[in-house]
Amino acid sequence: VDDFFFGIPNRDFLICWSSKGDAEFQNSMRTQIATDVERQPYPLSGKTFIVKADGEIFLEEQSSIGDPRAETAELN
Repeated sequence: VDDFFFGIPNRDFLICWSSKGDAEFQNSMRTQIATDVERQPYPLSGKTFIVKADGEIFLEEQSSIGDPRAETAELN
């Protein structure tokens, strides 16, 4: 199992992709997550996470800033 990225920009969306994609594709996915969190209903986070091959999950350092409403929402 290889490392992969994921984002949860809004309710009902989980976006996952391989860490082996080219830089343009990687940036496109990050941009899409940031766009979705601003435009779609029920925003959760504009951040990108990485799942390592051993199952550990980390916040990606260059991840975009999420919607501040999502940080305090109780029922999204």
